[in-house]
Amino acid sequence: MNVIQVVAYLRIAVNWPANADTLMEYLEEAVTMRKTFKFAEGLFVEQLEEAKESSLWDSMALFIIVFALLVLLAIVYFVSRYLVKKYPSLEEKR
Repeated sequence: MNVIQVVAYLRIAVNWPANADTLMEYLEEAVTMRKTFKFAEGLFVEQLEEAKESSLWDSMALFIIVFALLVLLAIVYFVSRYLVKKYPSLEEKR
């Protein structure tokens, strides 16, 4: 081993308690997300209040409309498949 490698390994070994402490701090933050939750809670206080006041229909209206449109398109698709099977003359000739 070179002297430089020994010095580098010693620096890593000397810094191990600080590195381990930082690692444990970040691990705790990743598991509990305490700081992140407090930060996000401060940012979105008024949006959370508005969400609590709004009704389910207001928040789900767009989803319901899109879902109904998809169901309607699925019905049209299956009806057209059924009609083509029942009446082969409707099938497009290539």
